[in-house]
Amino acid sequence: MLDAHAHWPSGIRDTTEFPRVDITIDTSFREHLAAFLKLDGIGWNDYSDQREISGQAVADSRMRTNRKMYERMGVIYKDNDKIRLSRLGLQMKNLEHDLNEEKERILSGVRTTAVDILSRYQLKNPVDGPDLPLSCDVLPCVCIWKAMRELDNKICYEEMNRVILHVMEMSQLDEAIQIIRDARRRCDRYSALDEATLNTILGNPVHTDQPTARIAPWFSFAGWGGLVIEQNADDNGFRYLVEETLPQVDAILDKPYPHFETDDKDEWLKYYIGSAADISEDAAGHTDSANSAKQEIDESTRLTTGENVLLYGVPGSGKSWTIEHEYCTPDTIVERLVFHPDYTNADFVGQILPVVDPVDKQVTYEFTPGPFTNIIRDAYTHPQLPYVLVIEEINRGNAPAIFGDVFQLLDRSYSEKTDGSVTYPVGTSEYGITNGNVAKVVYGDETHKVRIPSNLSILGTMNTSDQNVFTLDTAFQRRWRMRLIENNFFNVRTSLAQAEILDTGVTWRRFCETVNEIIIGNKAKMASAEDKRLGVYFVHENDLKFDDRAAAKPPHSNFASEYNELLKAEIMNGTAEEAARLAEVREALMQIRIFPEKVIKYLWDDAFKFNPEALFDTDNMDSLEKVIRTFVLSQGHDRFKIFRSSVQQKLYPTQQ
Repeated sequence: MLDAHAHWPSGIRDTTEFPRVDITIDTSFREHLAAFLKLDGIGWNDYSDQREISGQAVADSRMRTNRKMYERMGVIYKDNDKIRLSRLGLQMKNLEHDLNEEKERILSGVRTTAVDILSRYQLKNPVDGPDLPLSCDVLPCVCIWKAMRELDNKICYEEMNRVILHVMEMSQLDEAIQIIRDARRRCDRYSALDEATLNTILGNPVHTDQPTARIAPWFSFAGWGGLVIEQNADDNGFRYLVEETLPQVDAILDKPYPHFETDDKDEWLKYYIGSAADISEDAAGHTDSANSAKQEIDESTRLTTGENVLLYGVPGSGKSWTIEHEYCTPDTIVERLVFHPDYTNADFVGQILPVVDPVDKQVTYEFTPGPFTNIIRDAYTHPQLPYVLVIEEINRGNAPAIFGDVFQLLDRSYSEKTDGSVTYPVGTSEYGITNGNVAKVVYGDETHKVRIPSNLSILGTMNTSDQNVFTLDTAFQRRWRMRLIENNFFNVRTSLAQAEILDTGVTWRRFCETVNEIIIGNKAKMASAEDKRLGVYFVHENDLKFDDRAAAKPPHSNFASEYNELLKAEIMNGTAEEAARLAEVREALMQIRIFPEKVIKYLWDDAFKFNPEALFDTDNMDSLEKVIRTFVLSQGHDRFKIFRSSVQQKLYPTQQ
């Protein structure tokens, strides 16, 4: 039973600035540049068309000046009286996407490591643990994560202060969770309850003086600055687990909860943060590559989990989800990268680059390993750890050229293979290649034959709908096990499948399956109809949430009419209340617009580009602008009046 007097100590004051990754292009430049990057193939002097497509409402002289500026910048050029994007222009067009992909790759690695380390932190420790009972075995981060996972992925200050902070043994956690669960059944909002009621349903608070400031450090600690737990609380004070971190958290919660008993501070710190560092030093490339690996590894101890797998399917079908849940364990070390048209063998394997000595300023040339070489080195030197190299969008680059001479390594052996005095296990490269630069990094011996070790898997993903990218030739494909990721809801979490699309009463699953059925049935009028389907993971749950502030307020029964009146009031310098309500509505509309801008736009511009009448009510919807506006400014079922009546009947079968 929870002791009302025993509790966790106060956390460190919440003054630490946690890292943020914010890789962006200046907003004004980005918007201006984006307008011009839409003009590829447009007539050089067709100013009216240029204005319409770019969205720049400027005079001909300004359009001409802007065009010349971007021509001098090397972004566009004139070709047969047409505007064309240069190589630099194409790179700028894809820059933000590529940066975001790289940011997510980095953050994913940081998030995984942070969860692993934080899961070992315990209240009772020789560095900063106070005088706690001998029986105290609390892992505070694990406590908070487990409570959140069993309580709709959320927890609030009152629940932390009155329940979780009283848990002094891990065996008490289930009781604490049940207390919170019962309390939530009894009330909707804790803020509406008086102190006596809160004491009755939750228990006495630990902190009565500035409770929020004293509890916030625990949220920041267990949330690692927003990477694991969302940084900001909602209107009811709830913090939520970040969606991307759930697999890592769940993997931790599936394990036993160890407690490290020691009075030695150095031993404690080595246990807490050292075990990850032992592996990550090499993985991060901090070791001297020339001296790191000149050793003979006992190949008989090596894992034989390695394979080459190409996962393909429609965009959003769950390829990345499958990799995360079926090919990776909590112990797997994962490296992710993305192929693109400008990605080369030098980027992938490594290249010789100039190095300036900081002392004598002499220039030398050294081999700088790429991600492929680095992960082979790491996997080779840690034979009992599983490694996975994930190549996203593998067919968006010239994959055979990117692999180059290491292409041959993709042939895996189906039996043990002896080469000289070494017997390699199943799953090792069938044939070794000679590459002195790579061999020196991996083995510390440039004469050593390079092989992919059997504890390294290479997983590639590709969208079958990509018609304008590089094809994978037969010789390349035969070296991979192909796996189609079916586009169905069998493995989709219920919270996403059954999530209501805004206020429409239609779940994501019903909408997705209805539209996909129409796409398949319409295949005679569209190329590769199967590939145009909506992927089950095409959206995120957050994309579907409805902001209640976008509901019409009395005396208005119609949101569109209220919005129009507020716009008129703004022009006429209306009241402060009207201005405040308009600002509120505009914020809500930003959330409402996510779904139509992502999904409806795709259906209009891509899936049904050549026959929109198969899905849309084209008698009344003659442009994408009208489709989006009608959807956004409507309410409930009326949002889907952009579709044909037959489609509406499938979305709302019970109302027919």
